[in-house]
Order: sequence, then structure tokens, then C-alpha cells
Amino acid sequence: MGSETRLTVGCGLYDRTLPLANGTIRAKGLALEWSSAPPQELFNEVLKEKYAVGEMSLAYLSIVRAAGDRRFVGLPIFPSRMFRHSALYVRSDSLLTAEALRGKKIGVNSYTMTAAVWVRWLLRTEYGISPEDMTWYIGPSVVPTHSSPRASIVVGGRAELERMLLRGDLDILLSVIAPKDYAAGKLRRLWIDARAAERASAEKHGIFPIMHTLIMRRPLYEENPWIADSLFAAFSAAKELCYEQLLDTDAPRVTLPWLSGDVEEARRVLGMDYWPYGLDANRKVLTTFLDELYAEGLIGNLPAPDDIFLPLNAEPAGRAPEAKT
Repeated sequence: MGSETRLTVGCGLYDRTLPLANGTIRAKGLALEWSSAPPQELFNEVLKEKYAVGEMSLAYLSIVRAAGDRRFVGLPIFPSRMFRHSALYVRSDSLLTAEALRGKKIGVNSYTMTAAVWVRWLLRTEYGISPEDMTWYIGPSVVPTHSSPRASIVVGGRAELERMLLRGDLDILLSVIAPKDYAAGKLRRLWIDARAAERASAEKHGIFPIMHTLIMRRPLYEENPWIADSLFAAFSAAKELCYEQLLDTDAPRVTLPWLSGDVEEARRVLGMDYWPYGLDANRKVLTTFLDELYAEGLIGNLPAPDDIFLPLNAEPAGRAPEAKT
């Protein structure tokens, strides 16, 4: 233990990261000091370099790296992924459909947040609706972002956007957090069966959207490049353990009745490693995301995934990660 390098990590406590946070799996040569917080709070702490390694919005990292910010290197470890059809809400009495969004008013807390970029990619790709075809109302961003040429009106924040939707001042709301009035029955999702829509999108495009990644202080990486390899192996081992636990039907660890069926469905649609880490396994999804940022004018040049992320990749099949104990 005395020879281990102490490393501060700021990252969410997810089933795929918990084995690292609680010491079930250890990163070779490292003693991890784990801290967690809600995503936006965590992002701000990571940007202030409170941690050596931290969780970060994919959009923010992509935007600042494209602009030449070299304070951090991207690790192709993705602790958060999510389909975002289910993030679009309308009033429960609304007849609005995705095909009819052109000319409508949409609210979102942050125009440049990763989820919003993926939703705009979805609308452009599936329905031919560009960002300029809608009027965007935004809240004040918690994480500093570049200004958007499409976000025309700033309002008070998520709560105000929800009130505007109920009043009819907005036609639709994009929110990664379910509004309180959704549970009360005053709102519905744009897609009544969002899960079916998300599965159809996954089958058509082969993309499971990445939301967050990990970043590492560049000076630390340049002085100790082995740390990136150790972290990648450890996070990969933790994810493999998570896969095993999700399929434990002896005494299920997760409070869901059909969890094993959900895992089997995810593997049928997205492959056995449906939550992949590594640059090569995620090249398509990362390229798609960067293309969308460029198309929207949120970045002035088009980087390749290799310009943002270290070329770390998964261990060959059948080879046990060294980090697993």
C-alpha cells in the first residue's frame, strides 16, 4: 500500500463505479480517494481542478477541447449514457407529435448540455427539424458554456420553464429530470411509449448516447501516463462486475422484477458489451456527437475523437483485467 499513488477522483456513485469507490476493485498502483456529488455540482468542482480525475459533460469537454483548452485529457470511460426521447415533455392535453415541432417553442435549462445536443441530433436525423426551426428558451447554465446562436430567450431556470409549459407559453420542455407535474399527471412525454421509440432508434442507428466522460489533469497525465492505463483497466473491471451482478438471479441486487430480461434485451439490441468503454468501441457515437456540435456552430472546427480522448481500448476477450482483485 505504501507504494501506491494517491489519486483524488470526483465521480458519481453508479453500479458500474461503486466497486471502485468502496474498494471491491482496486486500480493497480493507485489509492483512489473517491468523492461524489450531483452532476452539475461535480462538473464545477472538476473544472476548478478540485480532483485529479473527474466526471465531465461530454458536450463541455468537446466544446472546450475544440476551442484549444488543453488543461485536461479525455479518458474514454463513460460513466453516464442515456437515450433522451424520454426527456421531452408536453402538457397532458397536447396533441403535439415529434413530426409537428417545426415552429414550436421549446424550453431547456441549458442549450449546450449533452442531452440537448443529442435531442437536436435526433430531431434533425429522424424528422428533418433543425435547431433554427424552433424557438429556444433557456435557463441560466450552471456550468459555463459557449454562447449559442440559436438560444434566443433566457428565463429563470428549470422551475420557470416548467411553469411556462403549464401556462402554454412553451409547447414542449426538454428536461433530464422528470418535472414534478409529470408525476401529477399534468404533463406527458412527447412519445407515449418512449422506450419503444428509444429501442427503434438504437436498432436503426446503432448509437447509445454518451452523456458523461472522465477527464484527467493534463500535467498529471504527462508526468504519469501509466495512471490512465491503470484507471481504464480498473473502471473496465468494475463494469464487468456490474454486468455479472445485474444477471444474478439467485438473490437480485437491484429492486426491479424483470431486470435480467432488460439486460438480455439490451444485449440483443446493442451487443454483449452494451455499455462499452474505449475509443475504438465508441468512435461512431463520438463522431456523430462532434458532427452535431459542428453542424450547430457550437464548435468552430471539427475534431476527431482522437483529438479529445486518449487511445485507450478494452482488453482482448478472455483476458482478465489486472486491476480486478
